Amino acid sequence: MGLKVYHGKMLAVFFSVFVVLFILLHSIPLPGLLELTASGSASVLGLLGVDAGSSGAVVYVNGFPEAVIIPACTGIDSISLLSALAVADPYLNRKRRISLMAIGIPVLFAANFFRVAVTLISPSWFPAHFVLWMASAFLVFVLWSAASRVSF
Repeated sequence: MGLKVYHGKMLAVFFSVFVVLFILLHSIPLPGLLELTASGSASVLGLLGVDAGSSGAVVYVNGFPEAVIIPACTGIDSISLLSALAVADPYLNRKRRISLMAIGIPVLFAANFFRVAVTLISPSWFPAHFVLWMASAFLVFVLWSAASRVSF
C-alpha cells in the first residue's frame, strides 16, 4: 500500500508541474524562440541538401514560404515533459536533476530542429509530424532513464 501512495504522489507532482509549465510556456511570449526554431530548422534542411532559409518565424524552402513556426513547433512541450519528470522523480538527486536539464534541453532543441525540418520536406505532413513527435517524446524518456542510471 505504501508503494502505491508513493508513486501516486510522484504522478501528482509530475502532472502538476507539467500542466503549470505547459500553460506558462504557451502563454508567456518567449522572445526569439520562434525565430530560433525557424533558423535552426532551416539550417538542418540546408545540411540535408535542401535550399532553405528563414526570415523571422517563417521557413522558406526553394524560395517559397513553407511554414510559419508557432509555439507548438518550438519543442517547449518536450521540455515541459522532461522538466516535469526531473522534478517529480524522487530517485533523482539535485545534481542529477541539474545534469538532466543541462544536457536534455539542448538535445531536445536540436532534435526539435530536425523534427520540424523533416516534417517540412515530408510528402505526407501529418504522419511525419505524428511519428516524429512520438520520437521526441521517446527521446525525453531515454534522457530521463539515462539520468536515473548514470552514476555521478
